[in-house]
Amino acid sequence: MNKHLSWMVSPFFWLACGAPSAPTAEPPSRTDGGEHVLLADARIEPPDADVAWSDASTSGSDAAATPSSDASIGGTADDASNPDAPDASSPMDPPDAGPGPSPGCVGAGCECIRASEMWTEDFERGDYARWTGGGYGDPWGDGCQGNALSFQHPHGGAVSQRSEIVCASSSPDGVHRGYGGLQWSGDTRLPDYTNRGVGMDAPHGIVTTFWTWLESGYAFGDGRWVSLFTINPTCDYTQRVVTVGLDRSDWVVRAAHYWPEGALTLAPDAPAFPRGQWVRMTVYVNLNDGAMHVWQDGRSVEHVSGIVRESHALCQWHWGLYASGDNTDVVLYEDDKSVWKLEEAWTDFSREPWLGATQAVCGAGG
Repeated sequence: MNKHLSWMVSPFFWLACGAPSAPTAEPPSRTDGGEHVLLADARIEPPDADVAWSDASTSGSDAAATPSSDASIGGTADDASNPDAPDASSPMDPPDAGPGPSPGCVGAGCECIRASEMWTEDFERGDYARWTGGGYGDPWGDGCQGNALSFQHPHGGAVSQRSEIVCASSSPDGVHRGYGGLQWSGDTRLPDYTNRGVGMDAPHGIVTTFWTWLESGYAFGDGRWVSLFTINPTCDYTQRVVTVGLDRSDWVVRAAHYWPEGALTLAPDAPAFPRGQWVRMTVYVNLNDGAMHVWQDGRSVEHVSGIVRESHALCQWHWGLYASGDNTDVVLYEDDKSVWKLEEAWTDFSREPWLGATQAVCGAGG
């Protein structure tokens, strides 16, 4: 794998598409392979860290809002609240009604479901304005990881998000960290992290669909993991996250942190995660009934039941290359993400709710 970080969007992209908002401080830089390369925007401080992926045999409570070095769960919680953040009631990008059934539609997905599209990201803006904090968390890591916008391997359009790990982490918490996140106040996406308040209330659950391209010089397992998606019910990280990622040599994506109270059931034909190609992941989460379901390229992978959290809201979420510190050779591309809030129950888990695509949407309140 190319260890140089010269894959980032060039300055000519900003001339064509408009420059991002100026950072409040000089962006960090790093020299790799003799080439001096600016890294991602450094305008934000990290939110309180979530608890990382871990082997399913681990149990116990996750990290709260105070630092922890519990290596068995691979995570810490940094005290990085943002006192300068706008009030949680600040409006941000109100959701639009989703499309209705497509003309000539044939199949089970033609009967529309009521849902609201809360957020999308295709990276074609050439900035991180749609993310809480206005960045992708690259400064949170060390010199062994980096991420930025890239013209390489876009799924749709011309731009994708690329992250890379090239050596073992020197971070005190023993993880590679650098990812894009969202914090919600009700149905409002916040512009900056506050690490307080109440997240999105979703009695019928949420659905996120995102496209991922993964390259790795080895299989995962024996404590080596990578997390692709994390969701936390509380804004201050006082309750446990739920995550989706890879932590075993069979390359099957699995949920984590549903134990000890919950149970995971793999589909009999659960597919392995392909490398070096685009993969569509769809994740359903409903903390009201304690359920989670994962689909990969339209195929059911697993169902989790019995998740118990005191809060049923959904506050802080993140995608990206979050991994154990012993990773040394991983590349991740991301593109075309969406978040939908269901307004009626999803009951047929044999079908992927790829909303607005293979599953028709009636529209918010329709």
